[in-house]
Amino acid sequence: MILALTSLGLIIIPFYEVIFRLFPNVAVLAADTRSHKEAMAVIVALVIGLLALYQGNLKPFRNKWLLLFIGFQVITINLMPKIPLVINNIDNSGFWVWKPIFQILCFLLMGITLASIEFDKKKIDRLFTIMCWSGSVMAVYVMLQSLGLDQFFIAKGESIIGKVEFANRVGVLGQPTLVSPFIAMIVPIALYLRKYILAIIMIIGVALTCSQMAIGALVVGLLAYIFLIKPKSFFLVIPLTIITTIGLFLNKILVFRDNGRLGAWKIVLQDILQTPISGHTGRDFSLFGHGMGSFSYLSSTVDASHFASAHNDYLQVFYSSGIIGLVLFIFALIYLLIKSCKNWRRYVDYKKTMTASLMCSFLIISICAFGTFVWHLGAHQFYTIVIVGLLSNETIGGWKCTDLS
Repeated sequence: MILALTSLGLIIIPFYEVIFRLFPNVAVLAADTRSHKEAMAVIVALVIGLLALYQGNLKPFRNKWLLLFIGFQVITINLMPKIPLVINNIDNSGFWVWKPIFQILCFLLMGITLASIEFDKKKIDRLFTIMCWSGSVMAVYVMLQSLGLDQFFIAKGESIIGKVEFANRVGVLGQPTLVSPFIAMIVPIALYLRKYILAIIMIIGVALTCSQMAIGALVVGLLAYIFLIKPKSFFLVIPLTIITTIGLFLNKILVFRDNGRLGAWKIVLQDILQTPISGHTGRDFSLFGHGMGSFSYLSSTVDASHFASAHNDYLQVFYSSGIIGLVLFIFALIYLLIKSCKNWRRYVDYKKTMTASLMCSFLIISICAFGTFVWHLGAHQFYTIVIVGLLSNETIGGWKCTDLS
């Protein structure tokens, strides 16, 4: 049942509005494509976690840094700036904290569940196949949109999203810079399954968005995959990649564009070190931050650059949880990668390649998080948790398996 719910989430969450529009007398009404995907991701994650609790499937979870990061949020609640907000004589200051904390706990339950269950190769491959087809369908839709064929979505104007190149190539995820990381993170999984045609389709889809962050992350992820699978080929591919990249920049085929991010990041750092919040003006919130979920309510970038998020998940963690929270978060990621590398070294046969593909997928989405808010989006969150859960699973690829059908 858990595998079925995970598979369902992998399909429904990215394509939510398109799937439901296929049913008679169903209309999907939302301000954007994010809110309902986010809600569905949390619902499915919570159901998976609760089912695992009911079945007694959960095992010890050893990533202490991640657990410390989540527990640390309780401390930030007490130290964040208080904004007077009284409803029916009840103090509601800092109301924005509880939603993200609830979401994090739901995804933590789901991740621990996937890390606890014994999967065999057949069931892992089933999940991977669903992910590959989801990424490929998304990429094909981007191709159709690049030809002007799109029945479901209308690109927002510059007054809403700013100047975005090829703003119509969004798949079903809202923006080119949001759909490209989603597709890119699935490419290594397609390579593991040897679905090379699907991998090529996804690479083309990423390239058509012209998202420099996603393209760069995909290149790094593919180089890492080559290094892990065929180390000898790596030393030939690296020089060719460097020469090609330099040539593209010299011929101005690749041109660096920050699209306002650098200016926004500067404002975020200023807000952290000398907050402009009334009643707290000039205070330094660099140690414990402004509280989880506070960015869109308190940051001055919303007015200065129309950025409702920092467009850098690590910087936003710094804003929300301070330097202590950021260190714990980064240590949690490092722990996961080190543990995955150790498992990769001791695995043989398909489990070695499988782990390499998951590591590279996680590397791609982690790099993309430096330039956008991928871990604030339902589809990206759900797929990342699946990848992290499988990487954390000590029995991945084993021959034993609980009844998940």
